Parts: sequence; structure tokens; C-alpha cells
Amino acid sequence: AKRWSSATLLAAEKDVARRLNFRIRRSTPAWFLRACAHAGGSALVGTPCVVDLARLLLDLSLLASDGQTHASPLRAQVALLVALYSVSSCEPVGQPLSDQALPQWRLVWKKTCSGNQRDPAASCLALFSRVLMSRSEWHTRGLRAAEERHAKVARQLPRGVFPPNLVNWLLPRFK
Repeated sequence: AKRWSSATLLAAEKDVARRLNFRIRRSTPAWFLRACAHAGGSALVGTPCVVDLARLLLDLSLLASDGQTHASPLRAQVALLVALYSVSSCEPVGQPLSDQALPQWRLVWKKTCSGNQRDPAASCLALFSRVLMSRSEWHTRGLRAAEERHAKVARQLPRGVFPPNLVNWLLPRFK
């Protein structure tokens, strides 16, 4: 039996989609996460566990009742920023983040955050904070699928307490 390679399958799927005039109406946060990670370049992607932790955060955000109310690009940006903050932060919890912190975020910010506004960004960041603080409640109910799916990075999840100025890192005129 002949095996199909991943590249051959992908090419066939693209061909079928083109022939059917298939259009993606709404890109998912996972798609935008890949785009943001690509925009961040090797400095961001090379930071251990960041993208995997952001994927876990996006999966956990689906457990929140209002998890889908925010735009997919913003959810991806927030997940990536929170993941990057979590794995690279040396700032004390609750203290403002210095302008020199998170140099890996600068390219993502420059290329993807130009359309963000303060209120939606703050609301989305608050959603991720609530999600992280609700984890113990979900554990008692047996909702562990997201963490089991991302077992390698689940131990690195932050507590949900972020610097008061973290939302500024999502806004166009921050730097």
C-alpha cells in the first residue's frame, strides 16, 4: 500500500478547497497564534515552551463561558503575551513591567497590535486571568483535558496575577 506524505495530503486538500471555492470565514485563535509566533521570529519561537504554553492558554480559555466573545487575533496575542511573561519574567508579581522586559515581544507588538484598543485588550487579559484563577475549581469537576493534552507545559501555567501595565503591551502606542 502506498503511503501519502504530509506534503502530498496538504497539496491535495488545498486543491480540493480551491475547486470547491472554499473560504475560511473566521480564522481561529490557533491560526492567529501561529501568525503571531511567526511575526516574533526566532527570538520568540526559540524561547522554550512559549508557543506551547500559549496553545494551552487558548484551550483553557474555551472553558470560560465568555471565552469566545473576544476577537481571535486579540485572544492569540494575549495568550502569547501571557505565556511569554510567564516563562521569562524576572519581575516581582504585581509590580509594573519595565519597558526593557520581554524583548521577544517587540516584533509581535510592532507587526500585530496596531489595531488593538484598551478596553477590549484589558477585558481579554482579565478573561485569561479569571481562567487561570478558576483552574482549581475546574479540576474538582474533572475538567483536565486541556492540561492533559499539553502535559509538558501545564506545570508552567501562571497563577493569573499579572503586572498592572501588562495590557499596555497590547496597545499600538505603547512604545
